[in-house]
Amino acid sequence: MHQMSAKPSVAPIARRIRDECLASPLRRLSRVVNAIYDEALRPIGLTVAQLNLLAAIAGLDEDATAARIARALEIEKSTLSRDLARLEAGGLVRRREGGREKRLELTARGAKLLEAAVPAWERAQARAAAALPSLPLLARTLREEEPVRRARPECD
Repeated sequence: MHQMSAKPSVAPIARRIRDECLASPLRRLSRVVNAIYDEALRPIGLTVAQLNLLAAIAGLDEDATAARIARALEIEKSTLSRDLARLEAGGLVRRREGGREKRLELTARGAKLLEAAVPAWERAQARAAAALPSLPLLARTLREEEPVRRARPECD
């Protein structure tokens, strides 16, 4: 005789999560947008993650430490270490002594590449905005520190 399973059906839960979860479509959106930028930047040998890292180092100037960059970009230290190693190996970034923490700075080659990336970045910006018209509004919302800080779980 066939015995019925005593476990409840979780299919309704699965459907609800599939249909209502905010994280899943945002992850897909992130992959689509990254692909747009990576495609545009590929001819100059950068990914969008590397471009953002170069820009963060340049933007922080004398205050560019690994910890500050990780916080500014909201990335894991292990991801930052891996990406920095690639940029250092490519001669785009160097570490220098600067007090308790080593400072990061763009090399002349890194600064030139960052400058050269602007037209490709602008094309990617335009393509992403055209493909996803609500993306600029979403990006502006995410840049507003207060709403994002209130929604972010404590990580420290």
